Amino acid sequence: MRKVISLLTACLMVLIAAVPAFAGAQGWYLLEPPGNPPRSKAGEFTWSVALHEWRVVQSFDRASSCEEARAFDIQSWDREAKERRQQYYDRKSYPAGWEKYDRPWPGFLRSLLDDSERELARARVAQCISTADPRLAPKSRK
Repeated sequence: MRKVISLLTACLMVLIAAVPAFAGAQGWYLLEPPGNPPRSKAGEFTWSVALHEWRVVQSFDRASSCEEARAFDIQSWDREAKERRQQYYDRKSYPAGWEKYDRPWPGFLRSLLDDSERELARARVAQCISTADPRLAPKSRK
């Protein structure tokens, strides 16, 4: 019986010692704005959404891991946008006879390019934010 009580006491002490470590632990969110805004007259995408309304893409233990993921997203979308841009502007890559049989083909490629450029813009404005950041709490209305 004493062994059981000693074991339970030891476990309880370990848990009590661990609570402050977990309470002080800080995580990081990779956040991106929601929605699909149209292009501005300057050809750019802009989001006007409060930070607490942004969506969580992924959670991280360290800020450096979050920034690495953000950089990877930017690089990936940049590569895709370049490929889409080349497909759209290079008429030789269109299917043979598209003018006669598939007139919407350039419009379809343009929509793919727009989507890729929108996602690239979204990745560029994405932010790594601490889970304890007060801007993540919704604003109370007064």
